[in-house]
Amino acid sequence: VSACDSHLVQEAQWVQDTYVNDPKSRLVAMTVSAPVEQGAAATARALDALQGCAVKGVRRLIQGREAGFARSDAFVQGVQEVARRRLPFELCIRAGARPEQCDDVLELVRRVPEGVFILDHVGKPNVA
Repeated sequence: VSACDSHLVQEAQWVQDTYVNDPKSRLVAMTVSAPVEQGAAATARALDALQGCAVKGVRRLIQGREAGFARSDAFVQGVQEVARRRLPFELCIRAGARPEQCDDVLELVRRVPEGVFILDHVGKPNVA
């Protein structure tokens, strides 16, 4: 499930109410999207709004964005806020189609050494 930015909190709350809170469901946690590229304050507001939800990680699609997107100071500060909350950050890139994204996320990881990172789908390399 993916929602537009203005509905990120509502999306997570819907998942919480529909699945996590259902005793018959096996879904116990979720990774949410957060506007990390808007900096630490915007990331904190989004995550604060999700208090009470079973959030266990954060992601933001880097694939499809311009080169350098994940290197911006605001993006790094947003990911630092994620790390401050001891949540992992999921790196969503397309290494096969956009190899420069590997350099971008390596720089991000260097700039946030306190963070825990998950490489989504092994970076989506070109494999046949």
